[in-house]
Parts: sequence; structure tokens; C-alpha cells
Amino acid sequence: MADEATETTEGAESAPVEAEKKFTQADIDRVVQDRLARERQRYSDYDDLKAKVDAQKSEAEKAIEAARAEGAKEVASKYQKRLFEAEVRSHAAALKFRDTGDALSVFGDSEGLVSDDGSVDGAAIQKRLSEIASQKPYLVDAPSQVAKRPSLKSRGTKNTDGDAKPTRAADALRDWAAGR
Repeated sequence: MADEATETTEGAESAPVEAEKKFTQADIDRVVQDRLARERQRYSDYDDLKAKVDAQKSEAEKAIEAARAEGAKEVASKYQKRLFEAEVRSHAAALKFRDTGDALSVFGDSEGLVSDDGSVDGAAIQKRLSEIASQKPYLVDAPSQVAKRPSLKSRGTKNTDGDAKPTRAADALRDWAAGR
């Protein structure tokens, strides 16, 4: 039965093949050329569109790069300013300025003191703050004005049995206020 099925299939296939029109090589070449021409015409503006997309892409990439550079510059500027302020406050505290914020406001801008890589010229800041301290001595604590905080451990007791117990907090605060 399987042999009969294959015979009918072969017979069915051979009948339409004989009924089909036979093409010459020139006919096939002409059909292929017509189809290629239609496809080329369909995508004829592909190169123009591709060039436009590349141009827009490069413009977009340029805009992205410019935005990144601007953002990096803004962040660097912000942190360079904070670094400069911290450096001025640090040197002002070392020189015993009463308020490091005052030293910062009197100091001025950071022009020439912070390099592009973020390093701060500490020696120049120290020199400028020393000049400010000599010009405006009221901004700086005098060495004799620096009061030591009272230590409860160093204070004696009111009892006479020799134990080193701290005095009452109120007594310590009064002594501290008197020493100020």
C-alpha cells in the first residue's frame, strides 16, 4: 500500500510539471532583473536616510558629551569650593580665629589658590590668614584669653577624708564662669 501511495504522489507531481510553462534562461534573467530594480527603487533613499541618522546621531553624541563635560565641570567647581572653604576654616582654627566663618568671609575668593586638579595651596592660605589676623586682631583670640575648661578630675572635694571625689556640678560651673 505504501508503494501505491508513492506512485499516486509521483503521478500527481509530474502532471502539473508538464502543464507548467517552460522558461528560458533569458526569461528568468529578465524577471530577476525586474524584481531587483523594484527592490532597489523601494530602498533608493536608504543611503540618504542613513547619512541623516548618522548626522543626527553625531549631533546627539556631541550634545551628550558637552552635557557630560559641563556636569563634570560643575561638580568639580562645587567640590573645589568646598575643599577651599574647609582648608581656610582649618587654617583659621589653627591660628585661633574666634569664628572660622568670619575668617572665611574676610578671606575673599579662592582665585589662584585652587588648581584644576583640586589641590589647594595651603601655604598661601596660611600666609593670607596671618595677614588678616595682623590687620584685624579682634578676629583672633589673644593667647591670654584662651581659658581652660575646668576638669572635674582635677578639682578637689570639700570632704576632708582624702578621697578625690568631684565637687557638685554647680560649684564646678561657678568656678568655670569665674575663670572665664
